Amino acid sequence: MTTNPGTIHENRQEQHVGALVAQLSDDVSRLVRDEMRLAKAELKDKGKEAGIGIGLFEGVHEDLEALKGHQPERKVTA
Repeated sequence: MTTNPGTIHENRQEQHVGALVAQLSDDVSRLVRDEMRLAKAELKDKGKEAGIGIGLFEGVHEDLEALKGHQPERKVTA
């Protein structure tokens, strides 16, 4: 049985390309997982900041209402 030297070279190229494609697939999967993890962490931090901001706003609002002796608005009827 004789083997064509060109066939051997093509087989090696296909194996090399296959390895590159497998590595690319692994890298893309890892990148997507890392990006998702980062996005979760950023959203978590922003949620904490928003919660703190809302809490501060509510506290200030309550203080202002207490300072001006807030009374419910009265409707004027004709």
